[in-house]
Amino acid sequence: SKRYRTALVGTGWWGMNILREAIAAGRPELLVARLDGRVTGWISFDRARESDAGAHIGEVWALYLDPAHVSTGLGSALWRGAKERLVARGFRSVILWVLAGNPRAIRFYERVGFAVDPGSARLFTLGGREIEELRCTMVL
Repeated sequence: SKRYRTALVGTGWWGMNILREAIAAGRPELLVARLDGRVTGWISFDRARESDAGAHIGEVWALYLDPAHVSTGLGSALWRGAKERLVARGFRSVILWVLAGNPRAIRFYERVGFAVDPGSARLFTLGGREIEELRCTMVL
């Protein structure tokens, strides 16, 4: 829902709050797609945030597209750019977390080579609701 997305990433689909914080902190690394001067999508990635993750594991922190640009190849292009940077930085594998209730995103990640980790489901609370997410992994 729009209310859920706004709570998760800030005002608008693009999560400008997340982008501003990342730019100010210099972390995570960001790739931003623009068309006619407008942001149409972005991906953020860096070292995996989990405390027990090895230094060789990267993580896609977020991938967002303007809804008008879903299924246009933009998400794949952003992922390819992020993957190149992760490999160049020496990461040997990459993880990401995807909402269990977002089958379109799960299919996208599986199509580009990720696999859902069996037994990885975890819950977090947002706006008083429990939301399930799944960890996906890929060897680079």
